[in-house]
Amino acid sequence: MDIGRDIGHADEHAERVWKELDQIIQRRHDQRVKANGHRPSEEIYEASVRHHAAQRERERRAEWAAYHRRQAERHRATLTDLVRFHEEAAAKLDMGGAA
Repeated sequence: MDIGRDIGHADEHAERVWKELDQIIQRRHDQRVKANGHRPSEEIYEASVRHHAAQRERERRAEWAAYHRRQAERHRATLTDLVRFHEEAAAKLDMGGAA
């Protein structure tokens, strides 16, 4: 058994694997550039961050709007009952004062 020869074959195999990986990476890069145009990875990352931040802002605004709508309904119900109470109290006083 020639260990040097086996190591040489392992080195050749490793080199082929690295070449194949490089080809796969290059192919995917070329596909991305073809689909999206050439943009450095930092620019893509920044665009992703901006998109995520904008999406989160839209979600927060929708949540706040829903909160204010629910709060308005609660106030409307409370104030309607309060107005009714005072109108009834005034009516009772008016009736008592006229009697």
